Amino acid sequence: MNIDIKIPDFIGLSSLDDIKVSMDHYSGGYVRPSYGTVRLSQEIFNDDFPPPVTVQISILADINGSDQQIINGVGHLLRYDSTGVEYSLYGDSFSTMISDHTFDDNLINIFNWACESSRLNLSLDHSAARLPSPAVYYQVTGEHQLIDVLDTIAGFFCHFFEIKDSVLRLGDMLVPTGQPIFLGYFDAFTSPHAGPQAYSLFTAGSESVSGVYHYGVPFEINPVCHNASSNIQDALADIKTILSKRWLSKSIPLSSGPPEIGAQLQWTDNRLIKDVFCTMTVRALTYHWGAVGDVPKIFIEGEGDEVLA
Repeated sequence: MNIDIKIPDFIGLSSLDDIKVSMDHYSGGYVRPSYGTVRLSQEIFNDDFPPPVTVQISILADINGSDQQIINGVGHLLRYDSTGVEYSLYGDSFSTMISDHTFDDNLINIFNWACESSRLNLSLDHSAARLPSPAVYYQVTGEHQLIDVLDTIAGFFCHFFEIKDSVLRLGDMLVPTGQPIFLGYFDAFTSPHAGPQAYSLFTAGSESVSGVYHYGVPFEINPVCHNASSNIQDALADIKTILSKRWLSKSIPLSSGPPEIGAQLQWTDNRLIKDVFCTMTVRALTYHWGAVGDVPKIFIEGEGDEVLA
């Protein structure tokens, strides 16, 4: 059974959890989707009752005047009663396993290897990755999911990757992708400003670099994805650069469409005592549907900078 849910006009939608795509590490890694649950009216299953255990569910939204797919996932039946039917939502699963493996190559070559048809079976887009590609030395002990190993390596070397339409896109966390996107006064909603985390030290194994602040807590990176001191020091310096930036947020109407992970947003906040010019690199997106009658929004987060306009 296939169910296409058009936001916000779908009749029979009782509730839909926020959908978020984000990384587990501030320094980079896999941009993982988190889908939550959806609750639908019984009437949708009038021709297929009791509700099937598994259904295909697409979430669509009117973006810039045309229907665009937000997710295409699988719904697994949680429960149903006289008030409705509830499903857990799941995206694509990448269950390739590796065990007792040593990676001794550059980052792009490792991702090329991982994307081969015998493993993840994906196309690789590394046009936004760093050149020269960072050298990697990492020993995997025991059995692990390949996608989690790639998450660890990418995060250590300040790269992100996301998977869409059978394409793995690998990008450098240190350089925004594409042209900056400027948000005008009426393009976004007001959002709070936050300072950076207070890290006094960045450590990886026996190597360390001082933080920007003499106070705060140490930040430990584990596991370590190289065995040479100079390479580890370079990686720590890059991680320090990213984690020492401010963490910004912005909400825009869903109808504007989601920015790409890695894109840079720019705006001037003139709701403060003085105008502040903000730049933010997109790291996480949360689709917030709101209650009936609310304007669906995209909540955007990422590191950035602020200066007087």
